[in-house]
Amino acid sequence: MGGGSSKLSPDTLEDLRGSTAFSERELRQWYIDFRASCPDGRLDKKGMERMFKQIYPEGNAVRFAENAFRTYDKNGDGFIDFKEFMCGISVMSRGSNEDKLRWAFSLYDQDGNGSISREEAASIIQAVYKMYNTNYSTTELVDKMFTSFDKNKDGVLSMEEFIEGSKKDKSFIKILEWN
Repeated sequence: MGGGSSKLSPDTLEDLRGSTAFSERELRQWYIDFRASCPDGRLDKKGMERMFKQIYPEGNAVRFAENAFRTYDKNGDGFIDFKEFMCGISVMSRGSNEDKLRWAFSLYDQDGNGSISREEAASIIQAVYKMYNTNYSTTELVDKMFTSFDKNKDGVLSMEEFIEGSKKDKSFIKILEWN
């Protein structure tokens, strides 16, 4: 979609109706709101940071916003267009537990290599704690995560290990809940 028209095209609307859990009416309203916040039709990292600062005014959401931005910017162009935005919102608000876990995995997998290292897990958990303005022990939670999830003991978590472990211990996904 890029920085194009101020109207939601029928093709984009139809595509989003098929790839999100939103109705036509909801998509049209989201589009109006998105364009009001992003007149050029694109959200950049700074815009995402501002959005998270409004949602979490007591904490520091910059690092979390940077990582969330990466998961939404599917084509890697440095901007989130309306379609990318709505696909991400759909997963987070109306996706299945499996969809949400896959999104969470991509959030943790910062280098995109298909696995989560201890450093990546610590970085995301620390970003979440800063966002909520809390000072819990990151090391303790990462150790618990890897002890519980890393079934083959190779020092990294595959998507399968992460999803299966998260299904058994909901505390790792609970810290990513946005409400």
